[in-house]
Amino acid sequence: MVLARLLEASPEMPLGARKELLVGAWRQVFGPMDYHGGERGFDPALRANEIYQVVLEGGVLYNVTPLVDARSGAIARIALLRGEYAPEPGADDVLRVRFTSFRGLRGGLPEGRTFADLPALAERGDLGDVPSITPAWVVRAFFRGGVLHEVYTDHDMRVLYGASARDAEDRYLYVMRRVPALL
Repeated sequence: MVLARLLEASPEMPLGARKELLVGAWRQVFGPMDYHGGERGFDPALRANEIYQVVLEGGVLYNVTPLVDARSGAIARIALLRGEYAPEPGADDVLRVRFTSFRGLRGGLPEGRTFADLPALAERGDLGDVPSITPAWVVRAFFRGGVLHEVYTDHDMRVLYGASARDAEDRYLYVMRRVPALL
């Protein structure tokens, strides 16, 4: 309700006018930490302060999340959920996302790299063989993707709602901060 009032007082530019602001790496500072079972709790396998979305030019984005080993607390693998996005026809502030692959880089970060660097490396094929967490055909058939309702974007912050293709009414609020990529 507060967000709606703020936007009414100071409307955001249409998505097309701020599209270049979306491109880059974003770290989640507020949002759901668990997508299993709809509980919206905390998944202990995730590092809450290291959940990223990297938006690339050309209609590709990645959700990048380190998954930790429950015993050691060390990064067991880094999940790379790849999606393709396009503006939703007839909506000024909505991106439609279709997920295409879900792979996992084993171990920690490659030396001298950040989480924000991984999507560009993956797109260029510079990460080597990154095994699938879930086969691509399963991702395309069952993950389906969803929509990102881009509420506010500037050079440092992004506020959006995300919803799955299965249940567009069940929305998650995200607040994200831009992070630098080394590439």
